[in-house]
Amino acid sequence: MKMVLALLGVMQLLLFLNCATGVTGGIGHEGEARVLGKVVGSDGGDIPDGASVYINCIDSVADIASSDERRKPDAFVDDKGEFVLDSIAPGRYLIEVSEDDENAVCIPVKVLRSDREITLDEETLQHTGTIRGKLVLLSDSAASIYVQIYGLDRVAKVDARTDSFTIDGMPEGNYTLRIVSETGNLSPKDINSVAVEPDRITSVGFVYQSTSEDEGFTKKVLLNTTADGAAISEDVYAFPVLVRLDEEHFDFSTAASDGSDIRFTGADGEYLSFEMEYFNASEEAGVFWVRVDTVYGDNSKQYFLMKWGTSPEGPSSNGYAVFDTAKGFQGVWHLGEPGMDTIRDATINCFHGIGYGFETGETFKGEIGNAQLFDGASSYIAMPGTAESRLNFAENSRFSVSAWVRIDALENNFLSVVSKSNQLYSLGVDDANNWEFFEFEDENAWVANLSPAEAGVWKHLYAVVENEKQYLYVDGVCVDSTAEPIGETRYRVTTDPVTIGKRTTSTIDGWFNGLIDEVRIESAARSDSWIRLCYANQRNDNSFITLTE
Repeated sequence: MKMVLALLGVMQLLLFLNCATGVTGGIGHEGEARVLGKVVGSDGGDIPDGASVYINCIDSVADIASSDERRKPDAFVDDKGEFVLDSIAPGRYLIEVSEDDENAVCIPVKVLRSDREITLDEETLQHTGTIRGKLVLLSDSAASIYVQIYGLDRVAKVDARTDSFTIDGMPEGNYTLRIVSETGNLSPKDINSVAVEPDRITSVGFVYQSTSEDEGFTKKVLLNTTADGAAISEDVYAFPVLVRLDEEHFDFSTAASDGSDIRFTGADGEYLSFEMEYFNASEEAGVFWVRVDTVYGDNSKQYFLMKWGTSPEGPSSNGYAVFDTAKGFQGVWHLGEPGMDTIRDATINCFHGIGYGFETGETFKGEIGNAQLFDGASSYIAMPGTAESRLNFAENSRFSVSAWVRIDALENNFLSVVSKSNQLYSLGVDDANNWEFFEFEDENAWVANLSPAEAGVWKHLYAVVENEKQYLYVDGVCVDSTAEPIGETRYRVTTDPVTIGKRTTSTIDGWFNGLIDEVRIESAARSDSWIRLCYANQRNDNSFITLTE
């Protein structure tokens, strides 16, 4: 094994020496090409005069010695928005055009031996993004650790105190990161498919270096969307699959006591992003959310793998990657913490909540993991920083609100599950003992969906606003699609924070009595198949997931 790694290292070194950063310059020779390009600013009009141009082989990485500075550009954009790269040998490259690391574009180009001059299509610079991550080493090493990016002039040193790294000024694109040590005493490790978007932070979670050759344990996580399972016929994308572990299906003595060695991969071996919501070996209970890019409809053979019992590799628990804001998740609260603790938002928005009126540090069993118990008189959760935030949705736009609830008793009182002011949107129970979702509209007042409520049992509520249409689902079934205006015309209130367990901006507090679990606010109008899959996957008598050898 060591001999193989050594040979691979030599081969990579030869590749990098043959195709290093800064490939232009010198006198043109037979088989070399001139590359002509043109760029415009993000508004399509401004010319990024003086912007820097870099070209790198697609398989090359920057030298770790350059982590504190960028190399000299290979060319510059002129006042017409044009640039020229001379003497480019045959190969595959990435051309980066960067305007002070605030606006940039990454352009792939392939140069053939027969090419003499290549004219690229005009490209538009976009705002740059950021990559952040954290590294955990599972071996003794005092060496400095670096993060490189294939095809770009980028390298970041991992902070020795926090084990974290940040790479700013990244052009939009999909990249592969490379983790290396200064002394080479740890095998390099690649992190694939790191997507960067303008004005967004991409988290790669925790990246582990491992030298263990122990194979550990593996189980298949089989997904069933046929009539015997979740019963959906359409494909569902970027879906957080819930995986529960219990004493019947998992031997907790074979895993780390805190579950930190558990990982998930696709059938092809690629690591899957996941979040560990809860793991307690003594209780023999675990809750994981695993992002699956596509859950295929009417299929009983799709699966991914759960691996544990060895030094872990691949990204560790990272809710940001599972509940991706780019995929519509704007606030996700699992509500597994004691009410007196910080109530964490699983998304990168970090709309963490503060509990009020909770007198104990207890946790309570929910439908999924732990849940929050509300006393109906004084306990609620507020999310600071959500008043003027992306949780304000325009009237008749597209968004969804959902939660699992178990009401202690129905007493003809308003009971608020989650609310963004009494005059914006809210999910809960009305004073006639109906499940109620409403969006407030300036001309129509409260536009509400209603359905008879039930106490003493867990219910999954999902409300969807899709332009001028509204839908309310209970336990995966649409129970009302005919929202009607209620009350007098007022005005929309967008300056209140999100609250769970009571209302805001109302003479009626709407104190909730009972348990609430898994609250989500999403900037997407979720489909019927998505909602039915959520219910089938998250209910305790789950027929969607099977753990097999």
